[in-house]
Amino acid sequence: MDLHRNAAPLGPYQLQAAIQSVHNRRAVTGRTDWAAIAALYDGLVALTPTVGAHVARAKAYSHTMGADAALTLLDELPAGLVVRYQPYWVVRAYCSLRGGDPAGAARAAELAVSLTEDGVVRSYLIQEYLGG
Repeated sequence: MDLHRNAAPLGPYQLQAAIQSVHNRRAVTGRTDWAAIAALYDGLVALTPTVGAHVARAKAYSHTMGADAALTLLDELPAGLVVRYQPYWVVRAYCSLRGGDPAGAARAAELAVSLTEDGVVRSYLIQEYLGG
């Protein structure tokens, strides 16, 4: 019996579900399989190249390939698409800090804070990246 004969092609929803499944697996294993998540985001970006998918992919790459690789992916995004996209600036701050650029992390965090409406998130970002 050919189980794949009637299978629908892989799409963005299946990839998003698989990403969530890998994240949820952490509850059982105690660790996140970032290599699997990065690979799944590669597929998602290929099918649906949204800014959110690109930013999440860069975050996954920061865990598998390092902060510099993630920053390179972030640098490839058009400035006009990310200038007001708060998650971009949070991931940039995260990667800059881990890549040894505290000044770059602070600049990115300041932009992230300015784009954050939620007071709890704003306080976290200030504490985490701006020493306050």
